[in-house]
Amino acid sequence: MLDIGGSDENWTHFRGTDLRAIASVETVPVEWDEEANIIWKTAIHGRGWSSPVVYGDQIWVTTANREGTGLSAVCVDFKSGRIIHDILVFSMDDAIRKHDINSFASPTPAIEEGFVYVHFGSMGTACINTADGSVVWTRTDLECNHIQGPGSSAFLYNDLLILHYEGVDVRYLAGLDKRTGDDVWEHRLRSQFNSSPVYAAGNIYFSSTRGETIVIEQGRELNIVAENKLDGEIWATPAFLRNSIIMRTDSHLYRIAGK
Repeated sequence: MLDIGGSDENWTHFRGTDLRAIASVETVPVEWDEEANIIWKTAIHGRGWSSPVVYGDQIWVTTANREGTGLSAVCVDFKSGRIIHDILVFSMDDAIRKHDINSFASPTPAIEEGFVYVHFGSMGTACINTADGSVVWTRTDLECNHIQGPGSSAFLYNDLLILHYEGVDVRYLAGLDKRTGDDVWEHRLRSQFNSSPVYAAGNIYFSSTRGETIVIEQGRELNIVAENKLDGEIWATPAFLRNSIIMRTDSHLYRIAGK
């Protein structure tokens, strides 16, 4: 089973602890405004589209100044809304290019007990000690030309931090040792990948706009199980159920299953 850490009390990744965007809470408000049902409201400087991640009583988000030259991580107390840490992680002389509606801090962090991993695409990735806010390691040498700005979020698997770099020049997956930031493996992608990866039956499935689906076995070593090809483009994330894969291309819907 995919081990990404956390519990029902935490929200450790983009789309939640199990990456499925399904929350296990039984009761939450359905109505609110600026007055009703607001426990606290805390201003976050700069601008960022990264989703919050939560572990224990710490909420972490990333943000950036308007110029894109200062990239920060902010930790807020779950109970009070007080800012615990406000860390300038990366400072640069020049900003990268991005789309007007994107931000320089769009990828969502990943968090586990003791550490949060903040990712700003090719601008940098860092591990932060959540107890004292110290930066454990950084990487700024993993490059690509995002053009529209970074968007892919990091996720944890056992001792790996897995990153997806989607550029117009290069596209690749990188597996880093989460404790040191050192390279463990890297896999170059030939195509553009716009659908979300899916973990199923011990493997991770990545589908591209060229109709290709790469299947990678979970683990510390990079093991490509299969590379599959369908006619047409794949933009939609496939569904996995009843020992089948339901996959949509730009022109057809497929049910894929062993015969």
